[in-house]
Amino acid sequence: MRWGLPELSVKFEIFFIFPFINFILFSVFGSDDFTVTPNRLFWLMRKNNGERVRDAEGFRLRAAGICIRGEGSNREILLITGGKDDGRWIIPGGGIEKNENESDAALREVFEEAGVKAEILARVGEFRNEERRHRTVVFLLTVKEELKEWEDGCFGRQREWVSLEEALRRVKHSQTCIIEHICRM
Repeated sequence: MRWGLPELSVKFEIFFIFPFINFILFSVFGSDDFTVTPNRLFWLMRKNNGERVRDAEGFRLRAAGICIRGEGSNREILLITGGKDDGRWIIPGGGIEKNENESDAALREVFEEAGVKAEILARVGEFRNEERRHRTVVFLLTVKEELKEWEDGCFGRQREWVSLEEALRRVKHSQTCIIEHICRM
């Protein structure tokens, strides 16, 4: 077992059921809008790491890490493919777990989602998403090690270093304000 998961060969046996699942969904709903891919199945089946922590206003507390390298116009940040939003790129981050501080949560999320061991350079700030009821504390990180294999990478998650300008084009709308803030730093 690796990362508490069965070996890859066992996981790939599960993928043989996709045509059957998709046939049933198409038969029931009459549309292929519900097509199940390995990536979607992983995110549907993935269990929550812990209890969702919320603030007094009911906002979910999150932490994110912006891994950065280079200087000036050569600065790049590390983006990952979004799990729930196929084809989207995002900043690694997620919920703060009970008894976990913001910085530890950011480092854990970057490790799990991007497969990097990092060190905190600075606290960038706090960003609120009123629509999704999230409050995310963002940290600027430097990468110490990029793993060749990592937990989410086994399920098709990708990572890529991109310029700040390219990051603004790729990230989902709710994260553009974070990238814009980094551009001004």
